[in-house]
Amino acid sequence: MDYIYLGEIVNTHGLVGEIRIISDFKEKDKVFQIGNYIYIGKDKEKAEITSYRKHKNYDMITCKNKTSIDQVLPWKGKNVYVKRGEITFDSFVKEDFLGMTVFYQGKNIGTIKDMVTNGMYELFVIEGKKEYLIPNLPHFIETISIEKKQIHLKGLEGFWNEN
Repeated sequence: MDYIYLGEIVNTHGLVGEIRIISDFKEKDKVFQIGNYIYIGKDKEKAEITSYRKHKNYDMITCKNKTSIDQVLPWKGKNVYVKRGEITFDSFVKEDFLGMTVFYQGKNIGTIKDMVTNGMYELFVIEGKKEYLIPNLPHFIETISIEKKQIHLKGLEGFWNEN
């Protein structure tokens, strides 16, 4: 995937073109920096960040050449992305895992179709014979191969009944 999903523009704020983004992206502190670019909506409209601040559960930003509410109002409800390769992350991101084939004890148990958070942990949603929810924790991960699109799990004894 060329773009990594960051969150959604849920509203504007004030009259000077500030937008309110809801995001649970783990490394947004690397993305939401002055001079970085975000990409908005299906068409991936490129916008340069000129200011950033946190406000409650939201990430508030302004963008270059967007100085009024009228200029950013069309963005309301649109998704926000970052272009892969423009920023280096410390860890894997959700898009790296989606579509990966999952193995346990050498057996293919399914494919990662989504990742969700249960309040404490990030969980892999694995589609196989059944739908499995496996925590994305080092204790359960043996190896990850981005190139092969594979993840090998460990330590799942008693985690599920395949009957």
